[in-house]
Amino acid sequence: MGQQGGSETIVALPEILDLNCASALKASLMEHVDASTDVTIDCSKVERIATPAIQVILAFAKSIGMHDHTLRLRSPTETFRNAFEDLGLHDQLTKWSAT
Repeated sequence: MGQQGGSETIVALPEILDLNCASALKASLMEHVDASTDVTIDCSKVERIATPAIQVILAFAKSIGMHDHTLRLRSPTETFRNAFEDLGLHDQLTKWSAT
């Protein structure tokens, strides 16, 4: 799910991130906590995302932040953006959105 390229690791999210996927998402992201790079999450395929998956992403961002690395979101879909907005996480979404 992740690939390392230079100064960043890229992790592509699947189309569906519901409650059933939260554990798998956590395991996948945790593989990159100790990476010596920043992490970019490619959100371009997300069609459905539930609160538990967002909580996993928030926890992951905090974990890599403790290692002085940053999280970036690439190409968040409208569904992805709306889910963050619905939870009052506009500032986080803006902070992490890659340009």
